[in-house]
Amino acid sequence: MLKFQYNKTELQRLNYQLKLRVNALPILKNKETALRQSIKKMKNTIEELEQEEKKLQQEIDKFDALWPAFVPRITIKKKEYKEVNIVGLKVSELVDMQFEVADQSYFYMGAWQFLAVQTLKKIILLQSQLENKKEITNALINVRKKTTQKVNLYEKVQIPGYEQAILKIKRFLEDRQTIQKAAQKIVKERQRRKEAAA
Repeated sequence: MLKFQYNKTELQRLNYQLKLRVNALPILKNKETALRQSIKKMKNTIEELEQEEKKLQQEIDKFDALWPAFVPRITIKKKEYKEVNIVGLKVSELVDMQFEVADQSYFYMGAWQFLAVQTLKKIILLQSQLENKKEITNALINVRKKTTQKVNLYEKVQIPGYEQAILKIKRFLEDRQTIQKAAQKIVKERQRRKEAAA
């Protein structure tokens, strides 16, 4: 419930607050729409990455019989991120990863081991990118929820509340002005009668 006083200063303040919200509402709605589109695009990207992960998993499954002879250990050396601005939300997007293969040189690896290492690198990068995209999507969903709440707050609560308050103050001020005019007429009428009687 909006608290306000019945005077012209309060009327100006409420008009200013109403104007701010009315002007902000289309911007918030556009932001909400852009966030929805970004979320949809990000979910499509996640689906594509998941399909690619399934393909890579099938490639790894080809080496099932050979895995006991697989010696190299793969460790993540470095992750590369880039700062991305998605509808006003700054996020770090995973771009690439650098790996270190321990215990064996590429020269001494069999062809299947080299392919297995390359496939494992791809799948590790892909899984990390998937995790990163899901985190970004969750962040976008949270921002969209807050934006939707703000749109609803402005649209359904605050703007109608300010409009009602402004209307009440205007009516009160008009009524007070009408009463003052009526009181002035009564005073003038009394003075006229006194002057006529004298």
